[in-house]
Amino acid sequence: DAGSTVAAAPAAAPVVPLPTELAEGAEQLGFWRQTWAKDKPPQKELNYELDELLRRGVPPQSRKHIWLQITFADQAQESSGEHGEAGSFSTDPRRENLKSARETYKALVEFGRPFRHDAMLQLHEDIVGASLWETSNLPPMTALHQKRLQRAGDVCTALIVFSMDWADIEQKPPPLPMNHSQAIPGHPSDVQACGVAYCEGLLVVAFFLLLALDGESIEQKQQQGRTEDLADSKPGRVKVLEAEQEVEDEARAFWLLYTLIAHPNNMAFRDYYGVPDEFRHETYPDWKPMSDQKGAMDDVYRLSVCVARYEREVWVHLNAMGFHFSIVFYKAFMHLYAFFLPSPSLFRFWDLLFSECARPDRAVFKPPRHSLIDLAFGVVRNCKNKLLRCQSALETRDCLVGYLESLYDPSAVVELATEVERYLWDDPLQKTAEKMGFTPPHVTDYTRQLKFWDEHLMQFRVQNCVLRDLSCDSEVVIELNRQGTQATQATQATQASPAAPASSDARPTTHAQAQAKLESDPRLTTRKAVNHIIPTLQKNLMSESTERPQFGGMMRVTPLKLRELGPEMNTSFMGTVNAWFSWATETMMPGDLSRPVTMSVPPPPHTVGEPTQLDHVEFGRHVQKSVGTAWNSYIQRIYESFASPLERRLSLNEFFIALICCSKGTAGEKAMALFHLYASAQPVHKVHHITPVSRHAMTVIEKIEGNAKRMEGNLIRAPTEEEVKKNICLHFRVFSHTQGTGETLLGETYIPTLNQYRWGGAGKDIPHSFTIWSTSQSLPPGMQPTPEILAEHGVRLSIGEMNMAIKWMPSADSSTDVGQLGIHLFSIFFNPRNVEAPKWKNPRVTVVTYDEKGNERPIKRWSGGARRGNPAHTAHGHGFGENIEFPETMRRDTWGSLHHRHATGSAGHVHGWDPRTELWQWNPRYGSQYSIENFKIKKEFFKSSSMRPNSISLQACRLITEGILRRSLACITNR
Repeated sequence: DAGSTVAAAPAAAPVVPLPTELAEGAEQLGFWRQTWAKDKPPQKELNYELDELLRRGVPPQSRKHIWLQITFADQAQESSGEHGEAGSFSTDPRRENLKSARETYKALVEFGRPFRHDAMLQLHEDIVGASLWETSNLPPMTALHQKRLQRAGDVCTALIVFSMDWADIEQKPPPLPMNHSQAIPGHPSDVQACGVAYCEGLLVVAFFLLLALDGESIEQKQQQGRTEDLADSKPGRVKVLEAEQEVEDEARAFWLLYTLIAHPNNMAFRDYYGVPDEFRHETYPDWKPMSDQKGAMDDVYRLSVCVARYEREVWVHLNAMGFHFSIVFYKAFMHLYAFFLPSPSLFRFWDLLFSECARPDRAVFKPPRHSLIDLAFGVVRNCKNKLLRCQSALETRDCLVGYLESLYDPSAVVELATEVERYLWDDPLQKTAEKMGFTPPHVTDYTRQLKFWDEHLMQFRVQNCVLRDLSCDSEVVIELNRQGTQATQATQATQASPAAPASSDARPTTHAQAQAKLESDPRLTTRKAVNHIIPTLQKNLMSESTERPQFGGMMRVTPLKLRELGPEMNTSFMGTVNAWFSWATETMMPGDLSRPVTMSVPPPPHTVGEPTQLDHVEFGRHVQKSVGTAWNSYIQRIYESFASPLERRLSLNEFFIALICCSKGTAGEKAMALFHLYASAQPVHKVHHITPVSRHAMTVIEKIEGNAKRMEGNLIRAPTEEEVKKNICLHFRVFSHTQGTGETLLGETYIPTLNQYRWGGAGKDIPHSFTIWSTSQSLPPGMQPTPEILAEHGVRLSIGEMNMAIKWMPSADSSTDVGQLGIHLFSIFFNPRNVEAPKWKNPRVTVVTYDEKGNERPIKRWSGGARRGNPAHTAHGHGFGENIEFPETMRRDTWGSLHHRHATGSAGHVHGWDPRTELWQWNPRYGSQYSIENFKIKKEFFKSSSMRPNSISLQACRLITEGILRRSLACITNR
């Protein structure tokens, strides 16, 4: 009777009186599974009957109820919050509970949409790629796919917001309605709820989960009495109810995923999508991990051990070709076989997977996700003959993927997985051995090998702990901000208003807001690492090197013991005896696998390399010189964890790879940062990749390359007077009125190139922030003006920012140095720490360029008669001179007081000092000016983008791959 909602009960089922609560309709299968598991026969037999019914398949219309019950998601939802704010879908399907469930979920989604959280940025990046899942070009199919994708993104958004820490949320209105630490404060098992760590696999699972949880029709809800009579309803009302049903399905998917990942009732997939457990070691008791080796890679390693134990011939053949099971099954496990199995077979397999992961009487040695491993092992065993004939890893991959995609019979998928389950875990002989304390042979092999890997990976755990502390130290981030990472600030200002029109309503983020956003992020971002730390360290270290670099990275050698792990090929009596003697020797005289064995490698082709001898003293000196004193407490730890004990040197590139991997940023940002670490500019070839470049990858690259391209015009340090005449395209000077009638030069802004500001005639003015450098300053008392001190400390301070949009409109594509220049000055910010009384400055701005001889050349202003219909005519009017210049915005009276000029303000625009934003602003009439047509600028100021790094060598790819795998603590040898 308990399984009647799942499928028809078998004819020979034992007749057992049902408990009163279940007979009255309180369908909580998870609760009764736990109860029956503790009982004695015949009550305990009900669990086996229920398992058999679930394996036969859940009716599609019942999955939304059964899946939540067998995974304990319904209990997790009902127990969340002090007053049942999360609502309910199962025990009491009343309108109030359903409405509460919908409203709570919608509040989480609405709260998370405006966030610029790193997980949200990664979600947006993944959605761009997910738009290519639909291959049809028909508009209705594309629109339907985008709608489904948006709903899956909303589920992931709710999971991200629900997993945020309250320390981050309390500072951001409006208040969050529910959080995992508050909604689920504790659990009877003393297991604490955790957060969800978003990844692309979570978006895939949410997308297919919504397909499986397709909502009930309005007529079905009417029959259940959950909505009013629709006989006289209008079409608009039906649409509202359909929208509510969609939100209800999304809320079901949200609670199902959160319970599977992070709720103490289940947590079967915490190692896949959840925040990892804190790692504690007797040597390092206070260090926290950056990552853990559990998860999909761990299950892939279990699969490899099973194949090595029971299918030796296949394992040896695939290993000889260099094929690793993660090539196919890492993605398959992270997606729970979505995109690998046909949809009907996938949902039928999920019936089995969700049932097994929450089974209360599961053996201790049996992992909760064993169904994933069972299906993978069954596929390998069924494809044995074809695999033995494969001659390459690519052919092997196609063979396995093709077999999975051909499983159109849902029953065959479940039968394959359950058959392997009995073979690997539930063999009758093994059941007897289990009672005597023995585990299956493959479990013994896995435990033994994992012990060796844990010892070897300890060195990388230590490195990750150092990097985690470094990236989370707010003092380090604040020090980087003080160093003047102008590129980071300009990028964030651009992101704040990616399509801001030329009006004060859409002004760029103010300096105060941008600074608050920077300092509110307590971790080291990828952009800060790429734009400040890495180039500065490279420049300082390589400039002082007098010899040609001999090395370009460092490989961590995998110990011989780990390289020899595999099946015992000698199955004779003597081979078995030798294997037992080897095990005994390992137990009594274990080898030290934790000692790093390193090997420096030559620089990859077309790369600069790294310092040959980088000892502790040199590394510490240059770190302090490049990034300040906030790193002093980490220098010793960084060097000890990364340096080679034999070669007595630190690999700078290995440290950079690790720093990029452990920084805060999206996968696209980190991939591009790793690429540019070893990339070089090479002639374009016509050889196509064996794996075509996807539109998703091209879109991500264009976005990130565009940000990097825009940041080419920003300078970290002020140029010298000689550099200004040679390398600066636009030279802005900011003047302020002083006593009497004189003016004083406050600061200067430099634009080195116009290449990234070419304008094609579409879009609106997009403002960027540029540093205003002070005039020459005196060094502090006691400092001698040596070249090293001048280079390290500088004599020009950053006194503020100039927010403006620049566009260069070439007259012809063939001559980029002739055209029309447009400058739209939005505002100027003066830092009160470096500029006294900013509100009284009333700045005036001039701009010049330089000719081939280094002489200043004013920019003639356009005064009417444009033929192309550009907006330059708005700059023509009273108060402008012959050259481009931005006059004072306010009028000063006899007593020195400032007043707004007559008729300079307009709707939505401020002209003058704005006390609300603490900015000096120009309205579009005075702030937007254009040069004359056919204005000529030096060709050197247009750097060709074709010389940007576009290629990377295979040797460099190996170094990067090895670094990523070591950061992830993957059990993979270098081979």
